[in-house]
Amino acid sequence: MSTVLEKFKKVELIDLADKLGLSVSTSNTKPTLVLKILDHLESLDEPVDLNEYPELQLYYEALAEDNDEEDSEEEESSLDDEEEEDEQDIKEMFDRSDLPTKSPACLWFSNLRFVNKVTNSPYYFRFHEFVDDVQWTTQEWNETVQDYLSTLHTVKQLVLAVELFVFVKSLIQFNWYRFPSPDFVTFYPSQRDFILSVSFWFIFSRMIPSIVSYYFNFVRHELFAIEFDPLVYHLTKVLISLQFLYNSPSVKKEIELLLSSDYSICQLLSHGYNVGLFCWKFQLGHLPLIANSAAVIIALYVLA
Repeated sequence: MSTVLEKFKKVELIDLADKLGLSVSTSNTKPTLVLKILDHLESLDEPVDLNEYPELQLYYEALAEDNDEEDSEEEESSLDDEEEEDEQDIKEMFDRSDLPTKSPACLWFSNLRFVNKVTNSPYYFRFHEFVDDVQWTTQEWNETVQDYLSTLHTVKQLVLAVELFVFVKSLIQFNWYRFPSPDFVTFYPSQRDFILSVSFWFIFSRMIPSIVSYYFNFVRHELFAIEFDPLVYHLTKVLISLQFLYNSPSVKKEIELLLSSDYSICQLLSHGYNVGLFCWKFQLGHLPLIANSAAVIIALYVLA
């Protein structure tokens, strides 16, 4: 029965759970969604209306087949028990203890007794159980990793992680010979500019796309659990990347800032924008444009 639900896509399972009134989210893995739906269906007194839930028709058909198989297995087990009782009666009739010690029929019986084999010893190695455990654990981990990587949320996090790593790797250097002294970390060109650059990346690569995709969410009517539209999110980052590729830092404002002994908050923000834009262009280059364009294609493929 669970195999029927396991064939569903994760989006279909979330949609089915919403129709059944279950509380789920996109962070739930596929096995978790299957278990929640199975527990809910098993707790119902009567089957659901297949006209309202046509996707569960195969589930109830498989359930009926399993019930028929269980009935046939019970009948077969009862027949096997009767056969074992008959064989035991026959063995008791020809028990060696009832035969004379010098009877030729005594030679027909073996002295070996395997029934006394100890299987509860702590040194008893059940190899078949070990193989089954390894196979099941490997399969379970494989499905968990597959479910985690096969989501739009994971694609977004991977793109952000790659961008941040490439953006920061040349702005911070570690001298492990000075560890644990605080001097083992060096920021380029300065600690203030490092903070301004990372803040610039966070605002334009994370904050603004999240705000835009939250309010321009075109999939919330169909998938209530998705708070941020992934297509709008990555499309916003594509447009921001294109804008930054054709813009350049203002050299004039940087010279004015260097010549002035006292600068205002507006000049500091302008300096942070210029430093962040410089690092974006020369550190990231075309990476955000390419990565988010690929993410847009993946979102179209999943949501179509």
